[in-house]
Amino acid sequence: MSEVIQFNRFSELHNGKNIFFCKTDFLEEDFKQIKELKNNVILISGNSDYSITEDLVKAAPKNISKWFCQNNNSSDPKMVTLPMGVENSFESKRPGHGVGWDFAVEKNKILSSIFGRKITGEISNLVYANFGIGTNPDWRSKVKDACLKLDYVTCKDANLTYPEFISNVLSHEAVVCPVGNAPNGQADTHRAYEVLYSNRIPIMFSHKQEHLHKTLYRFLPVVFLENLEQLFDKDYITEQIKVAKSKTNEKIKFSYWKKRIENLSLSINES
Repeated sequence: MSEVIQFNRFSELHNGKNIFFCKTDFLEEDFKQIKELKNNVILISGNSDYSITEDLVKAAPKNISKWFCQNNNSSDPKMVTLPMGVENSFESKRPGHGVGWDFAVEKNKILSSIFGRKITGEISNLVYANFGIGTNPDWRSKVKDACLKLDYVTCKDANLTYPEFISNVLSHEAVVCPVGNAPNGQADTHRAYEVLYSNRIPIMFSHKQEHLHKTLYRFLPVVFLENLEQLFDKDYITEQIKVAKSKTNEKIKFSYWKKRIENLSLSINES
């Protein structure tokens, strides 16, 4: 079984009784249904650019005992931040709660084939940068300008085939992964997981991702920078890459989260 997280894989756990899988955009509708139930519920939400805010958590039914979600911006103890993973290559098992993309089929096949394998080959430079700026032009343009000034960063245009992109990722130790669209708070990014599943280290920033670092990234093999200026310190980046390599990748495995949710579901049924 592939360990690559596609969020629609979690839809297989939806039973409409004690586990609900919901596209973030439709949470208010599911809240009404969950509120009518007599039992406790595990909620899984995602497949959206929208964040889970404190106000949204306060509005949730009291019988949601644990809420696993993408783009978590809440500090409520029942909240658990799920990795975004990569784009879905198939539709959600719950109709209307997640689309599948044809381009993601090749992506998932490639990443599944290399994740966890020791990749041999020449490292051409320390850091790779290849991203468009359209989804977050103000921030991403600043990051791109910085990358262009650094000789230890290979900065390429975004227009490559996916095999070409992965080949370039594999010839570097780490990859710059600035946040994209974040309409109502902090947001995760697919690129970080493409890099992690390629057995390389994402370089991320506190800009619109500080809470995600607190609840998720700090447990992953990730370099997390407090500001853009730190990117200019090659020695610091080199040391942080070494630190990141010492961390486990357990929490980017689908089986880890599936087992955790299923075990929690069993304990709810027994209580």
